[in-house]
Amino acid sequence: DAQRRAALTADAVFFAARAGRFDKAQDISDAIDTDGEESAATVLLNAYAAFHGRGEVVTTHRPLIAALQRAEALDDPTVNQLVQLLLTITNFAGGYERWRDANDVVEPVSARVDPAILLFRRRYSDVVSTAAAVRAVLAERLPRLASLGPREVSQLAYPAYSVDEMAELRAPLALSYEKFRAEGTSIDAMAAGCAVMLDLMATGGWEQAEQVGAECLDMARQIQGGELLKHHFLANLGVLAAWRGELDAARRYAAEVTKWSQPRGLGMYLDFARRITVLVALAESDFDAAYQAAVSLCPPDLFPPFTNQVGDCMLDLVEAALQSGHIEEARAHVAVVARLRIAEVSPRVEALTLAISAMIAPDTQAEELYAAALGHPGLADFPFEHARITLSHGMWLRRQRRHTQARAALNLAAKAFDHLGAKPWTDRANAELRAAGAPGNRTVKLNAPLSPQERRVAELASSGATTKQIAAQLTLSPRTVDTHLRKIFMKLGITSRVALNEALRQLDSVDGEKSTVR
Repeated sequence: DAQRRAALTADAVFFAARAGRFDKAQDISDAIDTDGEESAATVLLNAYAAFHGRGEVVTTHRPLIAALQRAEALDDPTVNQLVQLLLTITNFAGGYERWRDANDVVEPVSARVDPAILLFRRRYSDVVSTAAAVRAVLAERLPRLASLGPREVSQLAYPAYSVDEMAELRAPLALSYEKFRAEGTSIDAMAAGCAVMLDLMATGGWEQAEQVGAECLDMARQIQGGELLKHHFLANLGVLAAWRGELDAARRYAAEVTKWSQPRGLGMYLDFARRITVLVALAESDFDAAYQAAVSLCPPDLFPPFTNQVGDCMLDLVEAALQSGHIEEARAHVAVVARLRIAEVSPRVEALTLAISAMIAPDTQAEELYAAALGHPGLADFPFEHARITLSHGMWLRRQRRHTQARAALNLAAKAFDHLGAKPWTDRANAELRAAGAPGNRTVKLNAPLSPQERRVAELASSGATTKQIAAQLTLSPRTVDTHLRKIFMKLGITSRVALNEALRQLDSVDGEKSTVR
């Protein structure tokens, strides 16, 4: 039966490619008699090898679309394999035109495709409808997880992660990852491992996430076609390093991911690298740099229509905008989030929407919004984001001169950050605690005296001036200002601009005491 033989050959190529055995897949493909027309199995093989092995999205997209345009001559399993790979590649590449072309060719065959594969689809401009479609399929599949195989469970993981529906999937996914690992190194094992890692990062299991990332990196280096997923793990490890304050490592990860991804047009990875840049700048309290990087990822008055994890940029952008003096841009972003009903994506995103609304709200409304965000059940599994909102609330309370309440909130934030291992954020919370009157060291030990120029830079920075504003006022370059600030932080024994005010006050107190003694 020629049709059955073709279907089995396509399956053989598919599974050989998923196992990273591209040489074997090529041998099978070469034996196919196609009468001059490239078979679906060959298209799959070439696309797998080019995409997973070399990160090619431009040269793989069109052949898959062409193969699906002949779908009436293909069996359903082959159509499903082609659609799954096409949607995966389109997610990695991004861009309106690629999504338009992919959706146009998938729509006529969608009735033949497993709904779990269609979860990887992205609508043109409506993030909320995409999320609703994902949740509808998950509602049907999650109750019968026990009957699903490891690949089916893993297939649900990324869509579930994108709408924060990992609770029921967490244990089956971990089991699937272990089963794949036991069977040997494969793309399936790494894909499951990546989903496990992302969930651990989101839910505060950072040490375990790093361990899974290291395991999967090792697999990626062993397997044919591991380059794509290798850079996926490098990108996630870069985000984790930035959260922890391992900033040199985070920069190296971002640089490596950017260097590999940029010539290949891998939009997803370039977004990862931009987010690492945002997080590094936030960790250094360089809010102007954080804002510039954040808007390159998500413009304030727009919302990326094909984003995979909707809430990630919201706190980053609004915090960076407010701290760098871009108040109207912060308000514009909150307004766009409200207009597009982004809060409907998931309970977590609803809580984040309340938080960013509190951050830009008038004082008469902020308290109620902060309380709603911090008490929202959608944040129960997301300790880092909860701690960031608690820190923002504590800072707002301190500005209201409600110092007792501010200290309570800031202390909670500092403990949560410390438990996670988020050192820059712990330092910021502790600096805010000192500013709110919490007991602390009353003296500053200088590693070297501040020069007059450094003192002026420090005073301007402590008053809230951005790097560009300081540079303009002192007729310096922004790079020179940043160099001065790094030296000032080192001399004062602090790690961020937030701590400058208190450090300078303590320094003046010490200098005053010395003058009195003399």
